[in-house]
Formats: sequence, C-alpha cells, structure tokens
Amino acid sequence: MDNAIVAALIGALGSIIAAAFTATYGKGEALPRPQPQRRKLAVAVILIALIVGGSIAFVIYDGTYNRISQVLPERDGYRKIIYARLGVGFLLPNHWRVDDPSYRFGAGDIDLIRDYDPNAASISQGMKLRFLNVQENYVNNPEAEFGNMLQALLRIDPNAVALDTSLAGHAGKKFVYVQSGGARLGHLDRTWVHLTPRVKLEISSFTNLDESTRTVFNAERDRILESFVIDNKRVSKLSAGK
Repeated sequence: MDNAIVAALIGALGSIIAAAFTATYGKGEALPRPQPQRRKLAVAVILIALIVGGSIAFVIYDGTYNRISQVLPERDGYRKIIYARLGVGFLLPNHWRVDDPSYRFGAGDIDLIRDYDPNAASISQGMKLRFLNVQENYVNNPEAEFGNMLQALLRIDPNAVALDTSLAGHAGKKFVYVQSGGARLGHLDRTWVHLTPRVKLEISSFTNLDESTRTVFNAERDRILESFVIDNKRVSKLSAGK
C-alpha cells in the first residue's frame, strides 16, 4: 500500500480515538455530560473523523500505485518496486537491494545494488535512479543537450558512444563508456529520458567486475529496464505542481 494512504489512515484513526475519548469522558469539565449525550457526541465526532480521514486519503491517493502494480507482471525471482509519488515502478531481482533513504526525505537518489566489491566497501555492480532538471535552453533542443553530454564523456573515454533508446515508451539516449575506478575499470551505461520538457529521468548502471560477471549483470539490468513503468497520469500531475 502507498505510504501516503497509510499516513492518512493512521492520522484518521488517531483523530477518531482522541476525539471519541474526549467526547465520551470530557476534558476537565466540572459536570460530566449525561450518558446519552456523550454517546451521541462520540458517534458524531467519529463520523466526522471518518469523513475527514477518507477525504484526505482520497485527495492524496490518486490510484497511481494500483495502476503501476496492475501493469507490472508477476515474475518468479523478482519483486515489484513502486514509487507511486514519482509515478515509476519496475521489477527487481530478489537478490538485489534497494537503498533509498534520501528519497524518503522527499528527494535524492535511488540506488539498486546487485553486489559489493569483495575487496572494498564500495558498490561493484548496481544502478542509480535520479530526476534531473532540463536547462531551459535545452527544452526545444534536446539533441544539443545529448551532444554536450557526449562531448564531456569523450574526454573520459574516447570510445564513448550515444545510442538511441527508449524507456516505458519515452524516447531517450543511452551513453556507454568506460571510466577508471581505481584498480579496475568501471563499465557504465547512462540513460536519459525526458518525462516533461523540464524534467528528465537518469538511470545509470555500473559494474567493475570481470567480463563473465558483467554479462550476467547486463542481462539482469536489461530486464529491469524492460520492465519499467512510467505512469503518465502521475507525471502530468507532478508537472502541474499537484
């Protein structure tokens, strides 16, 4: 269930308990209310709290979670990961981990971790999701944005390439390059898709392990990307500031 719904229901339940207690037993009254009056008042307060709580849940919960969940298929060895507030969801292998504490604060990255380096504490294989601003001068010229990104990556890896791609029906670019990661080379894919003229979703993947392990990682990464769902209704609400 979406966290927004849970929060609304908990708030409503707390209001019901507090209001019913106050209505039934009074709060510092010199003379207690007659029993029938206390009961009627308690019922009225409970009904009001239910209406308010239900209204909060209705306003906050717009069906995004269910829409995404229904589109995502059931797949053995995978679980559904849904960020209803952002309008995105995907299937993740059960042996992968999700690290998203900064997202819980309302912003920040979402890390999907497959493996840690056996000789260090760093991530050796994983993916990162982040939402980035599109500069105003790129709104009507996305090819210039992609071209500038490729030029920057060519300084890191002369063999870097930019490939046409798509994610959940949204066209974009995938940048593939190699970057030094200390004792090992990091193999990176960075995908950009524009969700709105001013917002793009960046999904990057990284692995620095041997070729055979990279092959397994790449296959799992591709299946994650193929499963991606972007709820356009939620994206439209976000772009409108709702």
